[in-house]
Amino acid sequence: MKKNIPPVETRFQDLSGNISVNLVDHKNLTELTSSLAGFNPDRFEAIAVRVFIESALQVTIFAIDKSKQENWSKTDKLPIHKFKLDVTDLSVIMLMVQQVNFTLTTGEFDLEDMEVINK
Repeated sequence: MKKNIPPVETRFQDLSGNISVNLVDHKNLTELTSSLAGFNPDRFEAIAVRVFIESALQVTIFAIDKSKQENWSKTDKLPIHKFKLDVTDLSVIMLMVQQVNFTLTTGEFDLEDMEVINK
């Protein structure tokens, strides 16, 4: 299945980039977040997570209602439910993660055009 990678977030001025995450024990996002977010994994499937840190940690899970997917057409907007995770410590999230890889850039140069010369 081809993954739909969203464009880079550009609302912040200093740095932006891409991130990839491998979850622990080959579990999926629904398994790891349903109890913390308070949704029934038999009804909802988590499809995205947003982590926002400013003065506090905010974690939001976006999930589809499996029972309503059969009526959805790709020409329509995807109806989702938003669930806020009740976490105040980033270590709770990190327990769900095996690996995190991200690169942030000033945006002045395209990362694809760079070549590391001091390997």
